[in-house]
Amino acid sequence: MKWVVELLKDHLPSVLDDLGYTSKTGGTASLVIAASNSPQVFKNRADYQCDGVQDQVEINAAIASLTSTSGSIFLAQGDYYIDSAILFPWNDLIIRGCGISTVIIRSADQTFNMLELGDRWGIVLQDFCIHGNGDGAGYTTPCVGVYIDDGENLRIRNISFMYIPGSSGGDGIFVRTAGIPGTPQNVLVTDCKFLAIGDDAIDINLAQYWTVSNCIFSSIGDNGIDTDGSKHCNFIGNHFNYCDYGIELEDEGVAWTEYCTVIGNTFANCTEAIHILSGRYNTICGNSIDDGTWGITLGFDQSSENESNYNVLTGNFISNCTYGIEEMDGEADHNLIADNKYFNISSTEEIISGANTSNPQHPDQVNAVADTNSSSTTFVLIDGMTVTPGTGQYMVMFSSSIECMEPDTEQFAILYVGGSPVAHTERKIDTEASLANTSFPISIQALVSVTNAAHAIEVRWKCPTGDQMTCHQRTLVVKRI
Repeated sequence: MKWVVELLKDHLPSVLDDLGYTSKTGGTASLVIAASNSPQVFKNRADYQCDGVQDQVEINAAIASLTSTSGSIFLAQGDYYIDSAILFPWNDLIIRGCGISTVIIRSADQTFNMLELGDRWGIVLQDFCIHGNGDGAGYTTPCVGVYIDDGENLRIRNISFMYIPGSSGGDGIFVRTAGIPGTPQNVLVTDCKFLAIGDDAIDINLAQYWTVSNCIFSSIGDNGIDTDGSKHCNFIGNHFNYCDYGIELEDEGVAWTEYCTVIGNTFANCTEAIHILSGRYNTICGNSIDDGTWGITLGFDQSSENESNYNVLTGNFISNCTYGIEEMDGEADHNLIADNKYFNISSTEEIISGANTSNPQHPDQVNAVADTNSSSTTFVLIDGMTVTPGTGQYMVMFSSSIECMEPDTEQFAILYVGGSPVAHTERKIDTEASLANTSFPISIQALVSVTNAAHAIEVRWKCPTGDQMTCHQRTLVVKRI
């Protein structure tokens, strides 16, 4: 290890400078905090030095010193022990660490929010661990890793949430709202790991425009992801292992969970991999489910008396489960359940009743591999994304990814039928300053009626500021129901 220390001595100053962090003699826009056990080279550059006892005091002081301006905090390699919340009094703050070697550790067996964002926007949390001390220290009192109270434009990247105890209230990320549907919004959670979480790994309430992607959920007491009345959220490419519920789309007596997509996830050893409880207009597609009790279930919320209706379940592979897809309460209607594949189901592949459509005729599908560009300020056709299927009722599904060359811009996509926009199908992507030239997944699903055989179903897009957009590989599926 000696050579590592020597390397840090030689190169740490330039590395910190490249990241935009200054020394303790520099300005206050970017600050370095060292833990009590950080290497000396980090301590030499630190603006704040923690002592291993109530380290939230030094961290909160550093954040407060940024006043109301945006700024960055760099947490050096080491262990930070806290017994009350790290607070975020300002917007536009970035907290970064050194990956798994930067660990924020709960040091008191009492209930509190370890990182409390409040009603903030523009917060970025990246590259560190949040440890609830539910293993070695044996803490049992529930706590929350990251607490969000409304807010928007938040980014949580490469955070490991570990050993947070509490079967009721022990959450990795918990979102509380003021009861206003649609907040918080525009949140990206990506490349995170959730290990040994007592309750929900991510508990989202009344949120919209969330994307959770490329995350790992392992040994979760209740839900990997719990939506509670959220809308327009994407859950893409995640892995769930040993969860009670992998993903639950529900209302809990609050509001419908609707217009969400669950695509390309893998589930293993979950009691119920995907549970739709009073959700509607959601798309469940291309997921792999193995070694569980139920693959996908559709249910009925007794408190709200809302059914699970108008969902699309297609192209999922379910193996080594007791049940494949089951309508559990007999109160789920008008769902499209088609082209799912089953292997080694010990009881029944599909238990479906009511006014649901199972395995209808094969769809019309168009694909495009080559990128296409546009800078139109009004809605124009995305190249290749048009189908003229004839008259009838159709389930339409579009998926792709879009990026913009310029920061702080918005891009929109929408379905058109016969030259007219389809209500409630407009989707928006926000490209913030730090994420220009980054592609974001986008999907649209809707039930549409075509009353004229000459009318086409199209996907159109625009950028109101006239900046160049790029749409990557894309697919439009139109299926008669």
